Amino acid sequence: ENPMLNITAESRVTANIKADERKTFDVSLRVLGTASEPNVTVSSEPALSETELLSLLTLGFITQPEGGSTEGITSDDITN
Repeated sequence: ENPMLNITAESRVTANIKADERKTFDVSLRVLGTASEPNVTVSSEPALSETELLSLLTLGFITQPEGGSTEGITSDDITN
């Protein structure tokens, strides 16, 4: 059997922008579809580009304080 997925997770993440500056982001993750073919979407508020959002989630910091993408990251961009 291939169960249907409808999962939403939210978290507030504080990132180091510069050595002395921190900023808080609300990050949302949504998984829709089937277990064998999930569609994963990740977004943030304020919006970050895909590169910045990946840096925030994996390293805890971003290289630029402002992002430009509101589309987020899709399952094609996530390897795990």
